[in-house]
Amino acid sequence: MGAQAKRLWSIELIRAFAAILVLAQHVKYVATTKLDIAYLPGTAGFVVPGVDLFFVLSGAMMVKTVERTFGNPGNIPAFAAGRASRLLPILWLFISLKVIAILLFPNLSYEGRLDPIVVAASYLLLPLPWPSVYPIIGVAWTLSHELLFYTFLVVGIARGSRAFWVGMSVWSVVAIVCNYCLPGLPLGNSHYLLRFILNERNIEFLLGGLVFKTTQAFVSRRRLDSRLAASMLILVGLIWFSVAAAIEQQVGSGNVPLLMFYGLPSALLVLAGFQLDKPPPEAGPIGWAVRIARLVGRSSYSIFATQFLALDAIAPLLQVFKREFRVWVDPTVLVMALFVGAVCVGVLVHVLIEQHLNNAVRQRLLKLVNAGSA
Repeated sequence: MGAQAKRLWSIELIRAFAAILVLAQHVKYVATTKLDIAYLPGTAGFVVPGVDLFFVLSGAMMVKTVERTFGNPGNIPAFAAGRASRLLPILWLFISLKVIAILLFPNLSYEGRLDPIVVAASYLLLPLPWPSVYPIIGVAWTLSHELLFYTFLVVGIARGSRAFWVGMSVWSVVAIVCNYCLPGLPLGNSHYLLRFILNERNIEFLLGGLVFKTTQAFVSRRRLDSRLAASMLILVGLIWFSVAAAIEQQVGSGNVPLLMFYGLPSALLVLAGFQLDKPPPEAGPIGWAVRIARLVGRSSYSIFATQFLALDAIAPLLQVFKREFRVWVDPTVLVMALFVGAVCVGVLVHVLIEQHLNNAVRQRLLKLVNAGSA
């Protein structure tokens, strides 16, 4: 097993952890609004960093994958085809299903509107002035930031590595100055495009790229004891998350610098993942747990795309169960049913639909790219 394959397991575990954090935030919302459950009071902040962890991990993996093509403009069509086949098929499928569901059941529209502009922006991954307006699949607001990051990768492919790193660095410095040094800058809903471009979370993609470069400089040359360094980074990262969540709970959600509170510890966890090159044992309970976690990690995008539809379907079933059987059910059991049900739906969609749909679209797009370059 090569070093790259060995390290894949830890990256999949990080994806699983991030997916769990994001899903937990939305389970909290559905549990409190639809099941009247005071879900895990006092711990809301700890589930916030899932988005930050995904952004840092995306930055690291995309730079790792694309860097070798920097300076080769002819690779832009293949890059675009690869990204489109990864992000769009399953998302478009569930946007369409959600649109149909909202038409049939209007009460499902709490996270999106059937406004033509919102629908078009949802399909095209264009930014909307959230949190006042969300795309049809609410969590897909993150993909607009992903797409913005891809524009810098395209610049790198077209103009070379230096153009990418300089562009990302300048963008990040401007965002830091605007967010931390110019508090009077108008970044409200009336200036949502400016807020989108200068969002401090965009810097987390650069953090991820720097994580990969750090791995190249130190870990691959064995200047550090990988397992010891990874253990320390994980410990520091999780403690950082916990302290940040406690502080945010005191000062109020959204009133903390997300880059410092969640972006930096996310970078530590991703750096730790790149250093764990020894796979865990495949036998026994630990082996099974790791295999399940890796499957959740591979299914993270399907979990991302399906979670609100899954939660919206599961919550009424739990309400019917409580009403018809007239038994007291521990709220924790209901919350876990929401959570496990949404994970299972995402995993099934990944195994039965996403893999096959993505492969079919990718092959079709690559044929078009090859035909165009012939």
